[in-house]
Amino acid sequence: MDVVSLFAGCGGLDLGFEQAGFNVVWSNSLAQTIQPTYKLSHPNTIFCDDDIRAINTQPFSAIQFLARLLNKNNSFF
Repeated sequence: MDVVSLFAGCGGLDLGFEQAGFNVVWSNSLAQTIQPTYKLSHPNTIFCDDDIRAINTQPFSAIQFLARLLNKNNSFF
């Protein structure tokens, strides 16, 4: 099952998800300084260091929002 990780930090909880068989496809943390650590531990996960409050989800259902979030060019902002 694919999951999205909000407030991921350096990815400790995400590691637990992966060890439990989940696929972390997208993660977010506002702390830009942890991005190198996160990317090293989770090379297949898209990492976004933007403020999640800037994402406008109002016009979308949850499915549409996630589909947009995971689009290949990552241009949902």
